[in-house]
Amino acid sequence: MVVLAIALAAVAIALQSSADNTAKPGDVSEARVAADAATGNNWLLNGRTNDSKHFSPLQQITDKNIGGLGLAWSLDIEGAMGVVSESLVVDGVIYVSAPLSKVYAVQAATGKVIWKFDPKVRLDQALNGSYSARTNGGVAVWNGKVYVGTGDCRLVAADAATGKQVWEATVCEPLQTGITGAPHVAKGKILMGYNGSDDGVRGAGLKLLERIASQFSDDVWIVAPETDQSGVSHSFSLSSPLRLREIAPRHYAVQGTPTDCVLMAMKRLLDDKKPDLILSGVNRGQNVAEDVTYSGTIAAAIEGTLLGVPSIALSQSYGGLEGREKPIWDAAETYAPQVIKQVLAAGIPRDVLINVNFPSCPASEVKGIAVVAQGRRSPNLLRVEERRDGRNIPYYWLMFQRPGFTPGEGTDLEALAHKKVAVTPLRIDLTDEAERARYAAAFMKA
Repeated sequence: MVVLAIALAAVAIALQSSADNTAKPGDVSEARVAADAATGNNWLLNGRTNDSKHFSPLQQITDKNIGGLGLAWSLDIEGAMGVVSESLVVDGVIYVSAPLSKVYAVQAATGKVIWKFDPKVRLDQALNGSYSARTNGGVAVWNGKVYVGTGDCRLVAADAATGKQVWEATVCEPLQTGITGAPHVAKGKILMGYNGSDDGVRGAGLKLLERIASQFSDDVWIVAPETDQSGVSHSFSLSSPLRLREIAPRHYAVQGTPTDCVLMAMKRLLDDKKPDLILSGVNRGQNVAEDVTYSGTIAAAIEGTLLGVPSIALSQSYGGLEGREKPIWDAAETYAPQVIKQVLAAGIPRDVLINVNFPSCPASEVKGIAVVAQGRRSPNLLRVEERRDGRNIPYYWLMFQRPGFTPGEGTDLEALAHKKVAVTPLRIDLTDEAERARYAAAFMKA
């Protein structure tokens, strides 16, 4: 049970009872927000003003009378997660969201509930067990409607007078993410914030990986970073603690890197009992050529290999900005089981991991599977772009460009360019034996 308490006793402030109010319920507009900014009689927006200062100009409460504050009323709200949202006050009515995205309209003066709206969050269709699926970050009130985002990725509009649903729209993928922030309204548009990125524990690639792994075992454990870890390479956490969160049975999120995830899975969850196979991915974007040294996806497979477990990294290529937003997972879903089966049949030697990349095309267009070498791109791929902030101080972005070059024959780059699945064995030992012998001879002569 959650208690919403309002401490107003002994101080007269400008909140009037909605029972005596003839204004249109939820009457918030651009003009009214601007006009109310100086008076503070209402709290129309999250942050109160357009610049979100969270400051009230009211002066009825001072250091002289604050000791007289007491409890005016309280309201028991269903749920065990707690109220984390910011309440809005419009013409004497408080609009507040509660656990499971339920919304209450309450008379500010008396605490009487005017209406309660339950959008009926479908936890079985949400990122089940996640904080965002069960709590809510707030509402927006605008032009007679109350807007709330839900943990199962819906934006819902309710009538501010009655609490009856007006419409709803699915605005994100519920099995990947959830809505954590309060809506904001501007120029006829409703702006929403989602929970995290498409990668990490919420990623579509991870859901795909679980489906792939389930074809080989009924004992699959999912351990993934909380957030996107692109480019972290083989780093692991030494200066900060690791947080482990159970999402569902055998499904865990780690506040750390992919390497941390393997270590936590092996050393903590499985208690040093080696799994038969570690699959890392399915990464959104290729990991070929120089990507191998930057990739967190490949790093997880490296760590698994170091711990003596056969490990395979899987990555789905995409084409251009549009492809990044909507990658075609079809090739990975269709060909990954076949590739894994053939790799396991052939065997993975000790200190070797397998890097697999799927071309950016539907499975029907894939031209086959090629076992290839690690390629190399043009050295002009990466550039540093300078920009200026509001105070004209420079800052920099690492930017990628696509200079024209011909992929090396027999490489992972060439395989993807020809719509083939690229399979590349990688060694843990980076020693160049031929050069080692040459340098040894040179030092003997010195």
